[in-house]
Order: sequence, then structure tokens, then C-alpha cells
Amino acid sequence: AAASQRASSVPCFCSNCPFFPGFTLSSWRRMPLRFVYIPDCRAEELEVQAIHQYVDLPVRAAFHCGDALLDKIWSVAEHTFRLCSGIFFIDGVKRDKWIWSGDAYQSFFVNQYLMADPDIDRRTLLALRGNDPMVTHINTILDYSLFWILGVKAHHDAYGDEEFIRQVYPKMRSLMEFCEGQLDPDGFLIGREKDWIFIDWADLDKEGPLCAEQMLYCACWKAMAEAAARLGEDICWPEKRYEELKEKIQAFYWDPEKGAFVDSFISGKRHVTRHANIFAILFDLADSAQKDSILKNVLDDPNVPRSPPRISSFTRWMPCAGWAVMRMCSARSRPTGAVCWSGEQSPSGKNTTHRSPKRSSTICTATGSGRACATLGPPARSICWPGTLWGLRSQTR
Repeated sequence: AAASQRASSVPCFCSNCPFFPGFTLSSWRRMPLRFVYIPDCRAEELEVQAIHQYVDLPVRAAFHCGDALLDKIWSVAEHTFRLCSGIFFIDGVKRDKWIWSGDAYQSFFVNQYLMADPDIDRRTLLALRGNDPMVTHINTILDYSLFWILGVKAHHDAYGDEEFIRQVYPKMRSLMEFCEGQLDPDGFLIGREKDWIFIDWADLDKEGPLCAEQMLYCACWKAMAEAAARLGEDICWPEKRYEELKEKIQAFYWDPEKGAFVDSFISGKRHVTRHANIFAILFDLADSAQKDSILKNVLDDPNVPRSPPRISSFTRWMPCAGWAVMRMCSARSRPTGAVCWSGEQSPSGKNTTHRSPKRSSTICTATGSGRACATLGPPARSICWPGTLWGLRSQTR
């Protein structure tokens, strides 16, 4: 493979090695590399081989534009993602080489556009969950257990994979039952001793139950209700939990004066970050007035700290969350250039495109994975980048 020059498995040799007669393989350690430095020798004294071990997942998307830097960014991003996509989605070929549920959740969405391979989704989800009984959170991180439930939903939404839902539904149910054993007196999900309440590398007010955590927990109940309905299972249990928790989130975390959801109602600090407010929009836990307020008082407020790159990726999905959020993205994009959505509809039912031809733009062409044409899932979501006019070509696979 062409990538073998850039990311490889590097063996350490001694005598009787199968690759070099007279040497043996003393150890085998997979690691990425750009170059190998071998001290105290001359090039003519050495012969070096590197073996690239990979799963051949064909890329089904393409991107080209008149900007060489953008093309290079796409190429590097595609190559990096493929290196992290083998038997499972892993977090980095250099350091962790591990399956992390929160990172895998984001990989599921990239997969929809780039490779449209449902098998790697399934393998990753099965490996993360493990077997029952569940005695600790996935990756020992409370929110990563929740991202597993949401990952199952994302997989089904993309590929219409009801057989997989039926396979893992008992484990979805046992995971939610495990979480129900960790509620505080108000019914909010809290961590046990040594559980990691993560969400992101950010300054969150984590005193008491964290708002962003409750947003994820509430979204999981909705995902459970949808899965139960598809399988003909009882939906009363998850629907009731969803409605109860959604009402409590509004009552405890929405701050009318701040015009936003606060991290904690226990500390009294009324600390506002982007995390819970982004989740409120993505998972439809805020009404229209609250979404407008969040745009003004959080997303467009320079006094609210910007999110680290990890949580910022969630904002890229916001055009997919509904017309109200698309309108918000449009307002944010107008100062920097033109933006076009494909396949989204306004409340009137008409396809809507916003362009600003008076501003400079880069003309780009993108070929999608075409997975929506071949599966039962909804159409592939469009991409929203400020300053970009998209010319889309359909490609059915």
C-alpha cells in the first residue's frame, strides 16, 4: 500500500529473523513513523524493511478545489483517519492505539461520509461494550457509556441496521439500568468514586451533577425509546424517563438571566460553557426561543470561552439538527463569506440555499459516499463551512 511508506509496523530483530536470514524476531511492536534514525552506522551497512498492517477500507468520497492548501488538508485528514480505522476505530496510531467510546462516536459520523463502512461501526461498538454484567463504565468514563448508546443510534440512523439493533438491545438496556443505579435524590446521573466525569478538556463547573452529562443521559433515553419502538419492545419505560429528565433539566439548569444552561446548580457560580448548550441544540432539548438565546448569549458571546477542538467538532453537526440551528449557522457565516446547504429544508418545505456572492469564495467539489442511496438510513447530512460554495456531484455506490 502507498501508505506503507508513512505508517508502518516496525519489528526489532536479532538472529534467525524470517525477513533477514540469520536473525530472529525478538519483539514486535506496532508504531507509526515518518523516518527511522539509526546511530553509529553507515547506510551501506543496513537493509531496513517496514511492514504496514492495515484493513483495506476503500474511500468512497473525494474533495477537490482550487486551493492547494485545502486539498492538502483533506489529504492529510483522510490519511490520518484511515490509519485510525482498522479492525476498530482507535484514538491515534502513535500514542493510545486504543478504542475510546467518545472518540469512536465522532468517528462514526466521519465514516458515513468517507468510507460508509458499517462493519467497522459494528466491530467497534461490540468491542467497547463487552459482556454483561456491567460493573464499570466504558473506558471508566461515565459519559463514554452514554456515547456508546448514542453511537448505536448513529449507526442505525446511517445504515438502517435493525439486525444490529436487535443484537445489542439487551446490552443497551442493561447499560441504562446500570446508570439508573447511580442517580442522586433529584434523579440526575452522577459518578461513583473513581468514575471519570470527562465531557471535554475544559474548565467545567463539576460540583454536583453536571448539566452536559444530563443532556447526554436524556438523549440516551430518547435513543432507547426509538430502539424499543423499532423492535416492538416496551417504550413506556424509556419514554417516561426521557420526559421526566428533560423537564428536570429545564427546571434546574436553565438560567433565564444568563439566557443559557449553566454547568451546575449546586455551586451557585452560574457558570456557562458551550458544552451543555451545544448538546441542548443537537439533542433538541431546547425550545426555539432558547436556541435563539443560546446563539446570542453563548455561541456568539466572546466572553464565553471557546471550546477545545474535541467539542468544537460537535458544532459542525449543528446544521443537521434542524432549521432553527441552520438559521443560526447562517447568521454566523454571513460575515465571512457564502455558505450552501444541500438537501436541507426550511419550514416551508422548500430547499434553501444561502449565498453571498459579493464576498470572496472558494469553489469546491465534493463527491459523497452515496451510502444514503444504498441503505435505509436518512440522506447524508450536508456540510457547512463559512466562505465556501459547494458544487456537489452525486455518486451512488
